[in-house]
Amino acid sequence: MILQLAIIVHVKIKEYNYTLTTSQTATTAGTVSSDTISLTGTNNVIFSLSGIDQQHSTINKVIAEFPNRSEQVFTRTLTANVSSLSATTFNSIFESEVQNDCSKEISFFLHRDDGFIDTHVLNFNITTTNLEDYTDINLIKSEFLSTDSNSNNLVLTFNADDPNITGVNLIDFDEISKSRIRFYGTSGTAVSALTSLISLHADTVITNAGRSNLKGLAIRSGDSTQRVTVKFTTRVPTVTTELIDYWDNTSQIFSPAIPNTTFFHTSGQLVWHANEEVQVKSFNIPLIDSFGSYISANESAYFHNYFSGETQTVSANYFFVDLFDLSGCEAELCECSTLTAYINY
Repeated sequence: MILQLAIIVHVKIKEYNYTLTTSQTATTAGTVSSDTISLTGTNNVIFSLSGIDQQHSTINKVIAEFPNRSEQVFTRTLTANVSSLSATTFNSIFESEVQNDCSKEISFFLHRDDGFIDTHVLNFNITTTNLEDYTDINLIKSEFLSTDSNSNNLVLTFNADDPNITGVNLIDFDEISKSRIRFYGTSGTAVSALTSLISLHADTVITNAGRSNLKGLAIRSGDSTQRVTVKFTTRVPTVTTELIDYWDNTSQIFSPAIPNTTFFHTSGQLVWHANEEVQVKSFNIPLIDSFGSYISANESAYFHNYFSGETQTVSANYFFVDLFDLSGCEAELCECSTLTAYINY
């Protein structure tokens, strides 16, 4: 029996205010200082330069260097009405990791009128957030499942718009303390207590969005006398990656795919019945071809990222498809069987 429902909850992203505070000395060199701030989850950090010390020399320029080596530069206006950088404010979003705590560093270089440079290093220790801290949480789908070994299971598929994350959660109402999903590797791992082995046909797929969908294959080997059920679901990566061609050593950059903009977030089940002769099951992930209805050569096509609100040019991107065992939830977590899909346009 499967029961489905959908719900949307809207809340607000967290903000953190930080005032850059420095101290000058009347020496022959600039000063060096540091600070450490602890944050939970993704934060929009609002920086203020109102605390910079200009007692011995005026600050003419401030360079803020971010973890990805990008920079923001603020320069004092040298006119009849000379301005001060102490009134400057700016903001930047610092994202937490999905599973692990992380540290991110921003460096400030304050160029003084006497030619010296004051340096201030700010380190953010960012812990993972709880679900209640997310904003714009969308419960995309819930499925109430009854299997041969478990009678009451609730599978929740959700994403959060702010920050961007997609995940799947399984709740076992029969035995809450054992409601952990068992993942297994592509080399083949037994499903539950059976001797059946399920594996993805390939770890990597490269395709074109013009084909309209991505097709994946899963293969059963070993014991085929019992029924086996597995689930697949798409997942969004968090970093840009480089794919190197083994034959000619060329490389191509792939950006994280945008759910429901470059592909449709999809989940489903694959079932092998007892004594079934067919051992290969397929699943399809719908792709969105931004050039499919593109008719004017004089205009440029862009992606609109619903989660960040930003517009970006069309480029190659990628996403993951995870495969896991629904009936093995009483076991501890194992390696996840994952297909990486690279999409060209």
